[in-house]
Amino acid sequence: MIKLIINLNPMPKQADRSWINFKMYNENSKRAGVILHYQPKEITDYVTAVKKDIRKYKLSMPIDKPIEICYNFYMERPKSKSEKIIWAKWKPDIENLLKAINDAIKEYFMTDDSRICIIHAYKKYAEPGTLPRTEIKIKEMEDI
Repeated sequence: MIKLIINLNPMPKQADRSWINFKMYNENSKRAGVILHYQPKEITDYVTAVKKDIRKYKLSMPIDKPIEICYNFYMERPKSKSEKIIWAKWKPDIENLLKAINDAIKEYFMTDDSRICIIHAYKKYAEPGTLPRTEIKIKEMEDI
């Protein structure tokens, strides 16, 4: 079992943003203008920082068997939320947190993210006095 702790405030992946570059030529439509898709800079910076942080955990050979992963997202608590509230039931959506973190870790731990067969994910507020973070446990399963 591999255990990772990423000491960064979890960030969600967003829907791609698009813009049309009229200086490029689109060969398929024979018209000027190519649609380009991108993520906001803060998201790409987050994914880059996560990759940098987890290099120390990198496997010599990525896992090519079925994988079970448990994610614990500890979110920064807004000042408006009481310390009695444990679960982060407001935005961001847990699916978008998973997309961002999976994009960051997949090249280091698995041959393809389709290897993930079981996911457990929890989204809570970080306890007072602790940093926001993501804890990940990756378990290789037997392919019977």
